Amino acid sequence: MARYSRPSKGKIAFRWFVLLACFVLIGLGAYYGVGYINKKVSPDTSTTLTNTGQSGGSTSSLAKVSQFTVGYQMFAISEPTAGGTRNIPTLLCFPTLNGTSGPAIQYGPFPFVVFSQGFDVSYRSYLSLVNYWVQNGFVVAMPQYPGTDPASPTGVNRADIVNHPADLSYVIDYFINESKNSGEFHNLINDNEIGAAGQSDGGDVTLAATVDSVYKDPTIKAIVLLSAAEYSAFSGTYFSAPQVPIYISQGTNDTINPPYCSIQIYDSASAPKYYVELMGADHLIAYTQNNSYATVVDQTTTTFLDQYLLNQNVIGNLQTQADVSGVSTLITGNYIAPTSTYCPGAP
Repeated sequence: MARYSRPSKGKIAFRWFVLLACFVLIGLGAYYGVGYINKKVSPDTSTTLTNTGQSGGSTSSLAKVSQFTVGYQMFAISEPTAGGTRNIPTLLCFPTLNGTSGPAIQYGPFPFVVFSQGFDVSYRSYLSLVNYWVQNGFVVAMPQYPGTDPASPTGVNRADIVNHPADLSYVIDYFINESKNSGEFHNLINDNEIGAAGQSDGGDVTLAATVDSVYKDPTIKAIVLLSAAEYSAFSGTYFSAPQVPIYISQGTNDTINPPYCSIQIYDSASAPKYYVELMGADHLIAYTQNNSYATVVDQTTTTFLDQYLLNQNVIGNLQTQADVSGVSTLITGNYIAPTSTYCPGAP
């Protein structure tokens, strides 16, 4: 029998080093192979934005990979106006690969959506929905209009909303030019595939910028309205000219933007138009939280944008995605008979 010989201290140290290195390599493999895809960005305003690989639903056929991750960059946009300069901090959210910081330009140009937040609701509250769009091949800009975000250094001021449709159009022009310039974001967006989306007052702004005779921006090809309304503060006439495709979602228990506000828009609009009724949902739950309503909104809005910005033949998927027992239903008829005609602020 061979006699046992205690290893030297040097050999013991070397063995521990090898063992530790193995654990580190295994840990890194688990992190990049599994853990990274489950990272999320918190909507808390104190959270620092980092790239996310949060998994989503089916990807757009634009993507040559199974899923994009999300990159962020804040732009300090200054809009010149007759009265001076309007500062519009805007978060640009763009597809990346494997959590890298730079945009996945090799798969661009991408369709572009401007998302307008609700009054006195942090833009970060909508990041889960926006991340889902980006992971499916869209670039999204989230402007913080003056007087809108609760973190605004000058405070909130709802009366400033009359300036927001022009702000929205300026943000579109800004990023079209940014995409044409040389640099990191060159050729990032397709200026023939531009949409707009918004929730609550942000939806009101989106609607005005698209179908109001004074503010209509012809570059916008499709709009997503999340519990929105026609708002009498805007001058001009709604639906006085040909419109773009419209997606509308609305909670039946919304007391801030009652159902008639969305029904009024739907009944005034011409096809193609889609109304997703969220049964029992209030004003924010479907757009700022993770739940069954949010899943419906994530999937149906992405299908709508795929159809009308990317010209994919996928709108048939909307029925299955929206008709969820006890959660939501899809309406595509010409008219919705309202049970009430109350909508605060509507013309």
